[in-house]
Amino acid sequence: MDTIKKYLDNIFAGLPNTDAVLKTKRELLAAMEEKYLALKNEGQTDNEALGTVILQFSNVDEIVRQLGAQQSGTDPNPPHIASPNQPQITSPNQPQFTGPNLPLLKEEEVREYISVNRNAGLLIGLGVFLIISGVALMVFLAGMGDSGIFSNGQINDAGGVIGVIVMFLFIAIGVGLFIFSGIQVERFKYLEKGFVLPDNLREEISRKYDKQTPSFTAAIIIGVGLCILSPVPVLLTAVISGFEGYAAAALLLLLVAIAVFIFIKAGMARESYQRLLQIEDYSPEKIAADKVTGAVAGVVFPLAALFYLYLGFFRGLWHPGWLIFPVVGILFGIFSTVYETIKKSGK
Repeated sequence: MDTIKKYLDNIFAGLPNTDAVLKTKRELLAAMEEKYLALKNEGQTDNEALGTVILQFSNVDEIVRQLGAQQSGTDPNPPHIASPNQPQITSPNQPQFTGPNLPLLKEEEVREYISVNRNAGLLIGLGVFLIISGVALMVFLAGMGDSGIFSNGQINDAGGVIGVIVMFLFIAIGVGLFIFSGIQVERFKYLEKGFVLPDNLREEISRKYDKQTPSFTAAIIIGVGLCILSPVPVLLTAVISGFEGYAAAALLLLLVAIAVFIFIKAGMARESYQRLLQIEDYSPEKIAADKVTGAVAGVVFPLAALFYLYLGFFRGLWHPGWLIFPVVGILFGIFSTVYETIKKSGK
């Protein structure tokens, strides 16, 4: 409690002790303390509860700026803070707000968010599957071209050209699915700034989250199993005569594509519960780490694809140039794991 009071004292230090300022400060303190006690009753530690409260009340600075403008006479409208037990009145189509402008989620809103997130997981997973499958087809067709299957005396690299066309077609479809799902999820972007979940909804979501755990675990086991088995086709080329390396590489990528689809579909359905409950992957440390790894992935993987195209078109190394993809994937996985571990340990 003292930590919350000191936090507000520091935030309000630059304002005069007028009745309006003191009233706003008291209301904020009451709302934050109520939320803190609720989190403690749910079993959170002192540090976890304080971190969650400060994160959810992160727009206190905006309230202080409004108060400062009011004191200087530039803003005639004082900031309004509803009492902790009384939400502000809003239109039926808008989320209700409580505390310092935090949305109080309604049951229909929560159900819609879970449904939209589940559908988005399906579409995004399918998009990633198509992109990886496009690369697999490109490797397969390029390998067939190198074997002379597409040779007609005029085009020496027809397989590689057809493979690249198919890959970009699959990428275009995948990106379209990303955009469509992103538009659907965008409606709930305001949740990233914090929200208040009623206790009855929190209990219901927590039960569903626990109930979903076995199916999520099964999906992860299947996905990991496919990833472990994915190199098997490549190993079989050493013992099965006539089993071409390019076919083995394509099968490897196809198995990885199926595994990634399973991971994304199951993961996004689970993430909707985690975001609403504000646990695990939606802790402040995890969110910060994801921003960094996402930015790195947005640079590394396109560069890997460009380098592979360079090797294929200018060096004729469609095979073994495809090895760049599993190598980059493994290195990126190591980087992500190490970075997230460092962030969690606070080093």
